[in-house]
Amino acid sequence: MITPSPTTKIDAGLARGVYEGMTSSVSGRPALLVFGVPNTSYQLHLVPKGEIRAAKGGRLIGTIHAQARRIDVVQTGGRFVEPVAGRPRRVQGEVVRVEGGIHCTPSDSRQFA
Repeated sequence: MITPSPTTKIDAGLARGVYEGMTSSVSGRPALLVFGVPNTSYQLHLVPKGEIRAAKGGRLIGTIHAQARRIDVVQTGGRFVEPVAGRPRRVQGEVVRVEGGIHCTPSDSRQFA
């Protein structure tokens, strides 16, 4: 639960977070957006696709797109992203919405959604 609890409903397909800043660009790699997930210690480093106009500590609402090397079906519950801080490498969760395509795109042709 986000504290204070939001009073407005947003689309379940949107990610809600906090702008924690930008990382430095290193070895020709672009600077990454640090996306904080409220009430957790998650700080995901993501490649922004547009201009970030939020002030540090400000709210962010948007979509997160990913490419997956492997997609597995698991019978256990729970949602997590690994590592807690940095670029996501492992994600477990559920499909919230498919909108004209899959947002988690397999990068290995032997995998399918």
